[in-house]
Amino acid sequence: MEADEGSAVISDRLLSDLTSGRTLGLGDALARDPDAALLALLHALTLQTFDRESGARETCLDIEVRHIALTRAAPRLADNPAAIALAQRHADGSQQLPVRPQDRWKALRSFDHDSRHDLLAYCTALSLNAVILPHDRPGRTVTPAVRIAQQVGLDMTRSFTPTAANDFGRTTKTGILAAVRQAKGEAAGQLIDHLRKADMAVEAERLVAGTGWLPQPLRTPGDDGEAPSPAPDGVDRGSAAETGLALPAFLTEPDASTPSDAGAWPQAAE
Repeated sequence: MEADEGSAVISDRLLSDLTSGRTLGLGDALARDPDAALLALLHALTLQTFDRESGARETCLDIEVRHIALTRAAPRLADNPAAIALAQRHADGSQQLPVRPQDRWKALRSFDHDSRHDLLAYCTALSLNAVILPHDRPGRTVTPAVRIAQQVGLDMTRSFTPTAANDFGRTTKTGILAAVRQAKGEAAGQLIDHLRKADMAVEAERLVAGTGWLPQPLRTPGDDGEAPSPAPDGVDRGSAAETGLALPAFLTEPDASTPSDAGAWPQAAE
């Protein structure tokens, strides 16, 4: 309740009691008006998203949203297509909204239904945290994130392509071979199983390219809870010779399988 001349003669205790009753009445009225509730929620979310430092006093909703700054924690994600798309949405939202937080409510009231929903979706998306950290394993369940992924039809092949740098070079040789076999069949796995890890990672990137294969944490299970096939063509088609698979000439030389002491990427335990 805003202070005015009348409130100056009201004791602190009485003011607290009266505004507590007003809070209940206002809450009941808001619960009966979904459109107003959505507007109030969106107002609070935009204040935290675009004016986190100065906008807190402009809402009476006790809602706190934690934004996960993944591109600061992992700079290599800055050029991720999804990160770029989210940054563009933030820029678009900033242009739509007035600079002063106290002008936000009036502006949001003037927005049409679709504009409000677009902003709500963006503000909500920034609070999402489906990261699994080392101390979360193996206890944390990913079910909440899976539910959302299923609802939105998440397809990570649109923003992630497995490479030696971002995947194969950071797992074990056993993991690399399993990925290649899932994506291209047993023959492809046999083709590279003698290589040293650095070369194996590079060849895995080449062999898996275009198959749609994804690491398990990036796959979206079906509604029945079963994970989708790792790749559309992950079947055995015979020997390497029969399938036409071949290594580059320099990897067929006698020393191609010589162990390497150093790789180009962080090495996982074998």
